[in-house]
Order: sequence, then C-alpha cells, then structure tokens
Amino acid sequence: MNAVNSEFNNYLNNDMWREYRLFGLLSENDSPANKFNVGNLDTLRKPKIREALLDFYNRYYSANLMKAVLYGK
Repeated sequence: MNAVNSEFNNYLNNDMWREYRLFGLLSENDSPANKFNVGNLDTLRKPKIREALLDFYNRYYSANLMKAVLYGK
C-alpha cells in the first residue's frame, strides 16, 4: 500500500498525469477511461482489502485469460 501511495504522490505534480486524469473524468461514465486507476493510503485502507485482492488474483490472473499487444513502427 505504501508503494502505491508513493506512486500516487509522484503523480500529483506531473502535468501529463493530470491531463490523463482530466481526460478520464471528462469521458463517459461507463468508459474504462473514467475508472479510478491509482490509489493512495486513504482509498486503500478498506476492511479486508488484502483478502479481496488475493481473491481477485486467484480468480482472474491466469495466462489463458490474458492478451498481449505489440505496437511499434
């Protein structure tokens, strides 16, 4: 949680991150761009969050469910 909080704090003064977040906030409500994609200690201090994360990992984190994208010139 501290590592995620540190990443969040690094983003606060980053103009590119601010622009990206603004784009997300202005997008449609059901758009994936509108989802919250980084947390801080306030948003991560929830009851049983570790258990929920491990449950998500065990349920969905599998090579047969993943896709890879390569993009280049």
